[in-house]
Amino acid sequence: MYDTAYDDIEFVMQKAQELLDTEELTTIPPIKSLRKRGYKDLAYAIERKHRGVVRVRNLIDAPQLRVKRGKWKKLEFRITMAKVAMSMDNTETLQCKSRLDKLGMSSLVYAISRYDKGFKNFRKALLEEDKQEKIKKYEDMNYGLEIARQIKQRFGFPRLPCDKKLRELGYSTLAFFIYSRYGGIEKFRQMLGESKITRQKGSLKDIDYVDKEVLRIMQENNLAELPKKDDLALLDSSLAHAIVKYFGYKEYRGGFEQRIAS
Repeated sequence: MYDTAYDDIEFVMQKAQELLDTEELTTIPPIKSLRKRGYKDLAYAIERKHRGVVRVRNLIDAPQLRVKRGKWKKLEFRITMAKVAMSMDNTETLQCKSRLDKLGMSSLVYAISRYDKGFKNFRKALLEEDKQEKIKKYEDMNYGLEIARQIKQRFGFPRLPCDKKLRELGYSTLAFFIYSRYGGIEKFRQMLGESKITRQKGSLKDIDYVDKEVLRIMQENNLAELPKKDDLALLDSSLAHAIVKYFGYKEYRGGFEQRIAS
């Protein structure tokens, strides 16, 4: 139920500032991102009661994500906005293009392509650690394990995510080493102390078993509803593949909701 205290703009400003402090953000993220982070009342109030996120950012002196195009010409401004994007995901490296788009930073992606001639040149301007130095560190598997533990703690993952998710979060070097040097994701997860998921042959054809596995994943990841196909694939690729192959994802989704409701 919506908390009517959020109808007060002063209360919203206070909660918005607490959000920045708690999540270590530079600015208020887009409404969709707020909901995903669990701030549903704050997101609703900003969008429906207080004339949008742009106004609330102005009220607490937080930088805007949507800016006049002329500002993007300045390298200093592009670097500032890149750091905003990094703080939104709490990552030390600039995210990939697709992740920036999802964060509502498509203008930054465009500006980097236009004014910096690509991400490689822009990353140098960000003074990111030299790529070769990063690679040298990851040659030590213990360093890779430590980074993986930090990722799990930072994002609250019960299990280390797969390749695509790691790359989206800005950990492409770790993803590369897991799959090319550390023996693959399952072996690496076991090194982290995560139990291996073993399934009997043909079990993924059993819809009751699949339902139980989906519910387990939802509980582990604190999900209120069945995730989309691509999101489930990041958490358990074999389970997502089996649903598509044996049941059809759209059909399974409708039946799943009915089965768990009964």
